[in-house]
Amino acid sequence: MRRIALAIVLVLVLSASAAAAPSKTTVLKAAYNKDLKATILVGVVVALGGALAPLGFLAELVSVGTLFAFVIVCAAVLVGAGGLTLYLTTADSTSKNSVCTPDPSCRALWPALKPPVTAGAGVKAALLGKTADGKQVTYKHHPLYYWAGPPPDKKPGQDGGENYFQVWFAVSPAGAAVKFK
Repeated sequence: MRRIALAIVLVLVLSASAAAAPSKTTVLKAAYNKDLKATILVGVVVALGGALAPLGFLAELVSVGTLFAFVIVCAAVLVGAGGLTLYLTTADSTSKNSVCTPDPSCRALWPALKPPVTAGAGVKAALLGKTADGKQVTYKHHPLYYWAGPPPDKKPGQDGGENYFQVWFAVSPAGAAVKFK
């Protein structure tokens, strides 16, 4: 009887201490351009103006690149702890370990997003995973990284690592590279 009582007390103490421990889980979420409302308003005004202008005149003003840039401005990107932008590299092969794993200088510039993570607003939980060694979070099989500089991303909305060596890009909620620059 004493053993059972001791076991119950031990379980209660352990569960209470586990419940009091702060969570170290990173919540991954999608962050949208903070000027999205203004961008949409400008888009509506331009569309209404375009409806009144002759087609030949519009063709001279608008190119596919302009329309693509407009869409990119409205794009969402994945963010991790503190709202910092997350990146992928096109040099990583999906479902494997990070290209930065064997290179200390790479790991210093591109710290890995480490597990555990949970899916927040705008993030598809089904696309979350881990690298083969289990030490880094993946999204749609792409290992995820922060940018540590120079200069490092320190505030939400910064994208200092974007287009670095033309292989590092922010990650969209769909798991694709978002090319801003």
